[in-house]
Amino acid sequence: MAIINKRILVVLVGTVCLGLLTILLVLSSHSQDQETAVHRTEYSYSYSDKDVRSELLAVGDNVRKCFNSSGLGSSDSNLLQLGIDNAQLFMKEYRKVIPRQSLEHHASHCWHTDYSASTTALSLFRTGRVTGRIAGQKFDRPTDFVFYGRSAFLELSSRFNGRFSSNTVCLPKTYLLGFEKCGSTYLWCFISKIINTFSGNSRKSSDKYHADKEPYFWTPFLYTTSLPHSDTIGNPYLLNFLQASDPKITIEERKHIMLMDGTPSTVLEWPKFRESDPDLANYCLLPSALPQLFPNSKYVVIMRDPVDMLYSNFWWTYFIETLVLNELSTFINDVYDAAQGPKIFHNRSVSKINSFLQCFRDKSQAPCSFFEATLEEYNDCISSRTHLLSNCVHEITNERTRKESAIHRGIYYVHVRKWLSVLPRDRILFVRLETLKKEPAKIASQVLDLFEINGERNKLPLTDEVVRNITADCSTNSDGLIDYKHSPDIKNMLKETKVMLKKFFVPFNKLLAELLDSDQFLWN
Repeated sequence: MAIINKRILVVLVGTVCLGLLTILLVLSSHSQDQETAVHRTEYSYSYSDKDVRSELLAVGDNVRKCFNSSGLGSSDSNLLQLGIDNAQLFMKEYRKVIPRQSLEHHASHCWHTDYSASTTALSLFRTGRVTGRIAGQKFDRPTDFVFYGRSAFLELSSRFNGRFSSNTVCLPKTYLLGFEKCGSTYLWCFISKIINTFSGNSRKSSDKYHADKEPYFWTPFLYTTSLPHSDTIGNPYLLNFLQASDPKITIEERKHIMLMDGTPSTVLEWPKFRESDPDLANYCLLPSALPQLFPNSKYVVIMRDPVDMLYSNFWWTYFIETLVLNELSTFINDVYDAAQGPKIFHNRSVSKINSFLQCFRDKSQAPCSFFEATLEEYNDCISSRTHLLSNCVHEITNERTRKESAIHRGIYYVHVRKWLSVLPRDRILFVRLETLKKEPAKIASQVLDLFEINGERNKLPLTDEVVRNITADCSTNSDGLIDYKHSPDIKNMLKETKVMLKKFFVPFNKLLAELLDSDQFLWN
């Protein structure tokens, strides 16, 4: 009898287990059906072939406009076609993941998708590894733990315990394009403070939503010789903005989050993928494709007197490069000698000017005379050869040795021109660091106009004093990490260097002032 009862008990237990298993399978099947339904809803923004063709044609037209304005379009039709092909490939690849339409009433470019990321390995001295999935595509790649990507990796590892999953993600549609050593860090904070104060809580911008101000995603740090891959959005770019995609925040809170990409080299750099030869084929890629990829995006560019920018950049880059090259003793002995630093800067500037002048001529022409010429003679020569500017800036940009000057960065006109060839003025704001310091209320008003924010909704008057109080805790490092701190003599650029560089930049500043219709950019 006991044996029969045990058998009955076993049968009953087995029946119950089988029933539970059946229920689980049904639920699992239902869950999969729901997931499929979610995916169908999620990808309802997929475009028709006609939409795709229309967008790619727009990108191609942008490349043509940019090439023509830069003086590159008429010189080499093969180069132009390669530029169009690369930009369209770039657009097609990233459109697989990023829909054209953002969720309504969101201050950032947000959309519904399946996104997950997790850390799988970590080397404290070099890299971490992140695996995951974005819009059905798997990714598995290392993240540089020393340079760019480190903060985003730590955000995933520490704040989210190495695992993150969300069905809504956000990327910036506000870009602080540049320039380096012109106060971009200060302006990034300035914009955040002004937006938060005068938007009536309709937008919120904060450090907590960004792992890094400068993710360096669209610039050459990502693309050296490889193809663009849409899954790189999952790692490293989305990792930089995980806080805005956190499923724990409310829908209303996410609507107001205004993300910004503050990479200050975007204005002058370009991706170098596909091993394009020459890489100048990708010269117009970002201004041609990025505004199409994010149709409602806005852009800000900050500049300062190029002579001051160049000197600031000298101290910063020499400090970094000597440490990377383990030449600390050279750095201390040579550069931190107050008598040597300005001399080194002068010699590098002379060398770079000579390189530029040798390039800045057609085959039948002599170089523009500079050192012996009057300002008028030099200015006339430059003005007659503006079609050569993009090529020459490209050539001196590629002369990247630590014994060279970064003069190419100060020829703002060349870099601004290619963006304005495709962007309407109501989508881009140009700021002078000098004006930002002296007239902060003026810049604050321009920021509010760019983002279509009615500042009158807030009771605070828009005065210089009020704006300075609002932005008082924004730190400025526009003079670089170590500029001028160790000796007051280091601050003093040699007089002959300043005179030489002021003269060199006159024709380029004049072109910039004409382009932007403002004499402020003459830096007289």
